Amino acid sequence: MNKLNLIARFVLTVLVIELLVFGCSSGYQASKGLGLKPLMLTKNLSISASDINILIGNLSGLAIDDEGIIYVADTRLQKIHLFTSDGHYLDSIGHKGKGPGEFIQLDPKIRILSDTLYVKDNSAKRISLFNLKSRKLSGTINIPNIKLKGIPMGYLKDIFPLSDGNLLVSFMNTYFSIPQEGDTKHKTTISIMNKSGEFIHRNLRQFPVLFPTDQRLIYLESNKMMVFTDLSFYPDTKMSMGSNGYLYVGNTDSLILRKYDTNGELIGTIQRRYKPAPLTDSDIDSILKGKGNTFERALNEAGFPDHWPVFHDFLFDDAGHCWIQLVNPGKSEQTWWIFNTDNEPKWKFKLPTEVDLYEVQKGEAYGIRQSREGLSSIVRYHVEGF
Repeated sequence: MNKLNLIARFVLTVLVIELLVFGCSSGYQASKGLGLKPLMLTKNLSISASDINILIGNLSGLAIDDEGIIYVADTRLQKIHLFTSDGHYLDSIGHKGKGPGEFIQLDPKIRILSDTLYVKDNSAKRISLFNLKSRKLSGTINIPNIKLKGIPMGYLKDIFPLSDGNLLVSFMNTYFSIPQEGDTKHKTTISIMNKSGEFIHRNLRQFPVLFPTDQRLIYLESNKMMVFTDLSFYPDTKMSMGSNGYLYVGNTDSLILRKYDTNGELIGTIQRRYKPAPLTDSDIDSILKGKGNTFERALNEAGFPDHWPVFHDFLFDDAGHCWIQLVNPGKSEQTWWIFNTDNEPKWKFKLPTEVDLYEVQKGEAYGIRQSREGLSSIVRYHVEGF
């Protein structure tokens, strides 16, 4: 090989290396290289259902009141369990039934504002309000079947109590079949209601509904309807209320959260470039494994996304920081980013994948851990590093 060829080969190698380094580093910079400060989360409370001398089913969501009492939704027994801040069992609210203060399908996304606990029941089509001091039912909001311009608004998806006593709610007109070209697009509708169930604003804002809806795919075959849930590889729409009283909405396929005021006006965004993990053939094989031919036909008809969602969920702490749980497929730990009140990512930490966080208050992060054995436990972490 002559000298000229050697030089040309060297230059080509350098260029390839530079391209590879730039390509990898730019993707890394977008996803990870932000210089985020590590947070330390130290577990200081664990309440296991197996350690309590009382019947507990499936712990699925929680909320904390101003006194630090922990309210936990039990979607199997259809009740709310109460624990003191040091983990002692106090009481329960509600039980399975169709009457006032009872639940048919308790929604785990329970809310607390001031002296009231708000609990949604999709099957009963109502919101139950409980006084925190008496732990008794203080009101019921019945949700009617309503339409906008002749199109059903759908089922009640989220509820967010407002400081003026009203509720900001979202209705989702779900897809029950794969949308066809020319079909009317389904919408998520944001509304405001008072405690009497009357609409203050029926159509505050609308967003397109993603398909599959709520990571749920409904498949019709031979006059049979199959419903597949927890399809976490599809993007979803998530909502949360900030401590400032604004609503944040984001589709999980990008790290963009849109901020709306109580008039439905877009007033800002929280966003960052982030390169999602590709959905590989091995991922798809793992998803299909052991699920059956019907499941495979349903997913083939609906189609697979090219990438995993960017984030799983997000919440706001009482200081106004946004906590975002990123998607790390196949990992034993999950990564969280925390944005400051200027909407800049500043901190990060990791938790085991089986832990879901629901509340962060007064320097404490509260969550529920689901073990592989099917047992759930309440966990609390002390947060250091802000």
